[in-house]
Amino acid sequence: INTCAFSWSVVHPVAKHCPMVVTVSELFREYENDLIRLLGCVDERVEALEVDPGSSRHSLSEAERQLKQADQALKQMDMEVRTLPTEERMSLEPKVRQFRADLGQRRRAVDTAK
Repeated sequence: INTCAFSWSVVHPVAKHCPMVVTVSELFREYENDLIRLLGCVDERVEALEVDPGSSRHSLSEAERQLKQADQALKQMDMEVRTLPTEERMSLEPKVRQFRADLGQRRRAVDTAK
């Protein structure tokens, strides 16, 4: 079931005649965009904690929540990459590794801010 096409067709009946087709690489890009956004949010939270170490625990818990969401997006990206043809997979695997390293760096920054 393509839930993207289904939810869109509820709002736009024309979609029944023109279903949306989401390719694996499009899904990868969506997860990538989510991951980039979440890493940016974590950066903002960490910067706020560095400027004001006494700032609310809410910022810290939000950063931790966003790290968990980023981890889930990264896992989804990894699963999508594994389903791609070899040539495409080989071109995206370094990007996934870099994102994994970036996520680890953010985790260390949040741990330091604790």
